[in-house]
Amino acid sequence: SAGAAKEESTERVLQDHLCQVRTAVRTLIDSGETVPTTATELEAVLLDKYLTEIPVNPINDQSTIRISGTAFAELKPNGTAGWLYAPIDRRIVPDLPTRDQDGNPFLSY
Repeated sequence: SAGAAKEESTERVLQDHLCQVRTAVRTLIDSGETVPTTATELEAVLLDKYLTEIPVNPINDQSTIRISGTAFAELKPNGTAGWLYAPIDRRIVPDLPTRDQDGNPFLSY
């Protein structure tokens, strides 16, 4: 159906944008620079050196990064930001507590 095709397209855009954010964070980490501990500072460094803009999460229309203080297994996405960064294991995931059209949690992307 048209709705399913639109959802699939949106999920592809989400994966592309997630890849951009992950690449920027990985490049920052690999540079040896200290990774900021606040979301505002992290976004500022990424925008200064690695991205022209924080990509929008097309599911919730947010283009911000939230930092989690817990391990990846305990990440609690709540949809308040576009992306969720876990410094403990250097993971970036969509800040979405829901599932994709195939039933997979967005957290698993």
